[in-house]
Amino acid sequence: MESAICRVCLVNYENMINIFDTHHESGVSIGNMISQCTSYNLEKDNQLPKTICKTCMQDAQNAFDIIETYERSYQFFCYFNDLREEERDNEGLYCSKEDKIKEDVLSGDNSQVNNCKIDQTDSQTRRERSEGKLPNTGKRPYKCSQCPKSFTASSSRQSHMLMHTGERPFKCSLCPKSFARSTSLTVHLRTHTGERPFKCSQCPKTFADSSNFTVHFRKHTGERPFKCSTCPMGFIRSSSLQSHMLMHTGERPFKCPQCPKSPPAISSLQSHMFMHAEERPFKCSRCPKSFARSSNLSKHLRIHTGERPFKCSQCPKTFADSSNFSFHFRKHTGERPFKCSECPMGFIRNSSLQSHMLMHTGERLFKCSQCPKSYIHSSSLTVHLRTHTGEQPFKCSECPKSFYKSSNLTVHLRTHSGDRPFNFV
Repeated sequence: MESAICRVCLVNYENMINIFDTHHESGVSIGNMISQCTSYNLEKDNQLPKTICKTCMQDAQNAFDIIETYERSYQFFCYFNDLREEERDNEGLYCSKEDKIKEDVLSGDNSQVNNCKIDQTDSQTRRERSEGKLPNTGKRPYKCSQCPKSFTASSSRQSHMLMHTGERPFKCSLCPKSFARSTSLTVHLRTHTGERPFKCSQCPKTFADSSNFTVHFRKHTGERPFKCSTCPMGFIRSSSLQSHMLMHTGERPFKCPQCPKSPPAISSLQSHMFMHAEERPFKCSRCPKSFARSSNLSKHLRIHTGERPFKCSQCPKTFADSSNFSFHFRKHTGERPFKCSECPMGFIRNSSLQSHMLMHTGERLFKCSQCPKSYIHSSSLTVHLRTHTGEQPFKCSECPKSFYKSSNLTVHLRTHSGDRPFNFV
């Protein structure tokens, strides 16, 4: 007769569940699921209870599900990180494989050298092509067997294949992170040392890796090597061109698995996913805030220091970060690089264009959880939710009244000032 004692909590219950005959929705038996969560080996043929109560089974399922979710999320971030590294390769910003090997030898890391299998024929071919002995045909004969990508050299394909296999042979000695490429490890180590060897001669910015420095410097020179084949626009990086091309096609292939957003590019999706990530390792020393990226911490620290290194040459304004400075400067130049494909409007920033495009499609992604209403903009949903919560953050300085949106406060303040901006005859 089968024992009626729960193997986990050791309490007697009715309607016990056999851990070897019952399976999780993924097809894994409950016994195997418990083994994976606890690292204990559960054997069917021993004398221990083979049953579990419903409460303990639910706990085990929750533990198993969170482990699976974490593993999927980790693979997801690793995948997009590798895609970003590939993107940099496509822009020609990485050193050759021979340089990577020299770097490893100089650092004394022979194990990493042994792990790198370099195709010497490819190296010779690339060297001859760079010296002008071989023409650059533009052909990409080395095709990936797992996805549609192709490469000019088999060593590039080998490096790419690590994305599919999940192999990350280059391990950081200071934290648990590992990487598919030695150059990625070299750049990562600078987050521990604080080294930022690439200094911009035009502004105070410094960079940990040469690719980001090269892209940044194009903002000063005006160089835009990545040209759109459909319109006159050019871009400082290939990922920006790819995002732009989706405006012409209307395609939005990159969907966030956590929310309804569909960013226009892989890099945008990767940045967006950090919003959902629970891990925020970069902590502010001045306040309780923490961040998923070191660059966001650097920007945040300027709130405490008051530093505003980006100065406008056309007006007295200064800015704490370069992106807001760039957007501001377009107000002086009149540049509106983000053009609507449906009407003549242009915008100084891509996010404004994306919001505008929803007016043409009629799509209302932001839905209220309290009522059937939905909105084109997340900010509109935020304001609307205050009608449910009763929050009124905009307070009048002259009387006790408060309002749920700033425009209502602006109108109310005129009752105190006597201002009548709209005169009617």
